[in-house]
Amino acid sequence: MITIIPEDQMSAMIHIINPDNMNEYTVDEIMDMLRAKGIVQGINTTMVERIVQEKWYNKDLVVAQGRKAVDGKDGYFEFLFRTKLPSKPLVREDGSVDYREMDIFEKVEEGQRLANYHGATGGTMGYTVTGKLLLPKRGKEKPALRGKGFRISEDKKSYFSVYSGEVETKNGMLNVNHLYTCLDDLSPKVGNVHFDGDVHIVGSVLEGMAIEATGNVVVDGNVEAACIMAGGNILVKKGAYGKGKGFISAGGNVFGKFFESMIIQADCSVTCNYMMNCSVKSGERIVVSGRKGVLVGGDYKAIRSISAYNIGNASEVSTKVSVGID
Repeated sequence: MITIIPEDQMSAMIHIINPDNMNEYTVDEIMDMLRAKGIVQGINTTMVERIVQEKWYNKDLVVAQGRKAVDGKDGYFEFLFRTKLPSKPLVREDGSVDYREMDIFEKVEEGQRLANYHGATGGTMGYTVTGKLLLPKRGKEKPALRGKGFRISEDKKSYFSVYSGEVETKNGMLNVNHLYTCLDDLSPKVGNVHFDGDVHIVGSVLEGMAIEATGNVVVDGNVEAACIMAGGNILVKKGAYGKGKGFISAGGNVFGKFFESMIIQADCSVTCNYMMNCSVKSGERIVVSGRKGVLVGGDYKAIRSISAYNIGNASEVSTKVSVGID
């Protein structure tokens, strides 16, 4: 019998010569031959039996196979909330956008499980056909999440919100921020909002009302001649008509279905479907979407670009646009 073992010892091949005396080989004889050559692991006994039964002589046949070590997996966090929000609005066929399904924060309740940690695994041991053990590399553990607004279970595997609010994860940080929610219109009956965190108005913001927030502001309805100032983004899912008195200021982006007679300042971009008689200053772009998107009347300034299907109109309403460094 000729035995071939590659240098990596991950397989073994035999070539049994047809015996001259016509004596049949037995399974035990072939197994003894393999062990004599140092082949002790991963032997395919079914193959050996078939060699004997079917008299597979003068052939190169693989009778043993090693197993590679499988390295362990790194530890990972399973987040139990949406980590990627639909932060871009739905684009319609005409190019306009629908802001109703757009979200800029994820709500959580007090005591809600936020994340589970799955520890690193040790991997699976391997071996060669000669019985040498192959050690896997153990996966790496991840450090505990840093941030605020959550507690960790005693076994360090689960994370829970300590209060109702808005949750986000970024760069290994988990933060639950305070969230103020108004389930109705923001009216004199409710009062103005000054809040260290995010603000969600389920209804509309009525004329004369004010919102001041350090985080993001989302208004599901309309905004009248009101004042909204936010350290983050501002999203008006329907639209705003300010009668020349409405004021919006954002440290991030401003989104809305439309803006009429509003004063808007944004450190980043301002995006809508149409804009009329507004005064807008944008630190990045002013984008009016869709084939019916018009920008008419008012004064518009952006650092990077201003884009719209139509700017100005045939009645020559004064529409001033300027792009570049302020």
